[in-house]
Amino acid sequence: FSRENFLWAFAMLNSRHWNLPLHGNAKDSGNEELNTSAFLAPLADLTNFGPPCTKALINEDTNTFDIVATCDFVVGQEVTLWYSDLCEDEALVNYGFSHSLIKPCLNVIELKEQRDLLEQDLETALDEIESLRELLHSCSLSCEGFDSNADVEQHSPEEMSNLITQAREPRVRGNHGGVRKKPIEL
Repeated sequence: FSRENFLWAFAMLNSRHWNLPLHGNAKDSGNEELNTSAFLAPLADLTNFGPPCTKALINEDTNTFDIVATCDFVVGQEVTLWYSDLCEDEALVNYGFSHSLIKPCLNVIELKEQRDLLEQDLETALDEIESLRELLHSCSLSCEGFDSNADVEQHSPEEMSNLITQAREPRVRGNHGGVRKKPIEL
C-alpha cells in the first residue's frame, strides 16, 4: 500500500463522508454535536454543492438516510445540497473545492476583532449575572419562599423571574410588623 494510495483513499473518505446524528444518539444526551457519526452513503455523495434546496437527515421511523427537498424543483433543475457553513479555506481542505457561494474565512485581524467583541459580550453578561445575584441576595430577606442560604442556580428561570419581580415591589412595614405593598406613585 503506497503513500499515494493512502492519500487518495483518505481524500475520498474525507470529502464524501456524511456526519449526522444516527438513530437514538442525539436524543440520548441532548447534545447533537457530540453524538454524530461519520458514514458513507453511496450515490448521495453525487449531489453537488449549491443553493440549499435539499437537506440530509436520518429518518428514525424508517431507519434510512434521506435527502429531502426543501423547495420546489422544476424539470431539469440540478439537485444541489448545501454541504456546510464552513468558510472557503475549510471547505477547500474538507471537500477539495471552493465555490462562489462559500464565504471567505476571517483573517487574523478579523478573528482578533471578533474575539475582542465576544470577550466584551462575556464581560457584560458576567456583570449582569453578578448584579442579578446581588439583587437576589438583597431580596432574600423580603421574598417569601426564598432560602437565602440556597444557591441561586437551584432556582428555575421562572422562579428567578418571580423573585426578582417580588424584590422590585416597594414595601413598607405595617403597625403589626407585617409587610404590605406600598402604592406606587406616578
